[in-house]
Amino acid sequence: RYIDIISATPVNRGVRLEISRNLNDIGITYDDRYLYTALIGRGIGQSTLVGDDTNDAKVTFEDVVWTTGGGDPADKPSGQKWVEDIAATALYGRGGRKRVGFVEFPEIEDPEELLQATWDYLQTINTPKITIKSSVTDLYAYGYDDELMLLGDEVAVIDDELGIELLATVI
Repeated sequence: RYIDIISATPVNRGVRLEISRNLNDIGITYDDRYLYTALIGRGIGQSTLVGDDTNDAKVTFEDVVWTTGGGDPADKPSGQKWVEDIAATALYGRGGRKRVGFVEFPEIEDPEELLQATWDYLQTINTPKITIKSSVTDLYAYGYDDELMLLGDEVAVIDDELGIELLATVI
């Protein structure tokens, strides 16, 4: 028996895909439905008995203070319920306004740890998802030996008209 093992790490063979050379067409999908530039984090719930009712309150980081001057990644004053990535708001906010979302970490009970976890998660969702679809001419099939491109390879995509210069994976 033979087993083909495909590397999960993309291989970059130096192939460049360009409109004037080997990209036949290009379509770009910009998806910012799940993009947030500020998040309100909630931790573990704490049940308290108020009269005959039970109040389930979640841990928040409202009273934690962050300052960039103090070495923190963002400024967050006491009393503010959210942490904001100012640079992401400037780029992807709605008319300069932040895009606020919620995140829950039901296992975290320390407010400072909750703030750090919320910030770390914000860094994964503060840019839009961009999908580029294109059909490509396989120049390797036409005898260009330095143009070998296999499934899973990483290639450079360049479109001067749209200002695109990025690395993509062949799928």
